[in-house]
Amino acid sequence: MIIRLLLFIFIFAYSATGRALDYSLSGFLSLGAGLMNEEGYNSGDIDDKISFNNDTILGVQLSTHFSTQFSGTLQVIARGHSLDDSNHYQPSVDWLYLT
Repeated sequence: MIIRLLLFIFIFAYSATGRALDYSLSGFLSLGAGLMNEEGYNSGDIDDKISFNNDTILGVQLSTHFSTQFSGTLQVIARGHSLDDSNHYQPSVDWLYLT
């Protein structure tokens, strides 16, 4: 799904402008670890083994200028924590905007 969306944006931009794309790609990683060192406390997925899932986020941002007056930005993130405990680090579109 994400790859199709990115391809659509690039194809649209290339056909609309007829020139080279002006784009930038950046990313970030926020790495967090958790460990419970006391018995009897309940803190979600954190237990007596070190875990990176609860606080870790990986993100990629793509920005492109279709023309001098039209640009777009897409941010995709993958969170380590999931509510149903089955989609750890599943990529999702965090936001997409056109200006």
